[in-house]
Amino acid sequence: MPAAVGSRGHQDKALGCPRLGRSGVLLIALLLCWAPPFPQLCLGASPRVEQEQLKAVYLYNFLQFVTWPTDSKRPDPGPTMTIGIVGNSPMTKALDELANSLANVHKTTFQVVHFGKHERGMDLRACNVLFVNASEKYNSAEIIASLQHAPILTVGDTDDFLSAGGMITMLEQQDRIRYHVNRKAAAAAGLRLSSQLLKTALSVQDE
Repeated sequence: MPAAVGSRGHQDKALGCPRLGRSGVLLIALLLCWAPPFPQLCLGASPRVEQEQLKAVYLYNFLQFVTWPTDSKRPDPGPTMTIGIVGNSPMTKALDELANSLANVHKTTFQVVHFGKHERGMDLRACNVLFVNASEKYNSAEIIASLQHAPILTVGDTDDFLSAGGMITMLEQQDRIRYHVNRKAAAAAGLRLSSQLLKTALSVQDE
């Protein structure tokens, strides 16, 4: 695990309860704070379900704190961004509900592409963010290598995702969702991560 960049205790604020149900009420979490323990978020909600909802919100927020390179061979990300999911992830439903809620309530749009189980030769480059589910843990290095340094933010949720070349990994630590960043991998793909995103990371890897 990369070296920690320091304590974030003073930023330990409530992330809020993202309500992704039919009511359409959605409280977008800021990346400048930590998530409180799951039982305090939404009384009556399953901690596992709540965790997947929080990860979905984090993925959406990562879109706001990354600058993609200008490349004449690649379309500008534009107002509608794409989050791809490879592997059978329980977060798929939460992301779909989040996209629908944002479109209906906040008129903010992003789309979700479900690639399913990874297969060799699969083209995963039709997205701005690619989430590699834990079910593809042993394929992470191959998946990331297949992107060939394309300007795609790669995000996972396993301990060894950064060492496989991934850029951000979201982990459950002490009943909270926290994330670690591989800034070197992001820079190699031409992505610029904002200082706000880096400051709230539990650790940042530069080598």
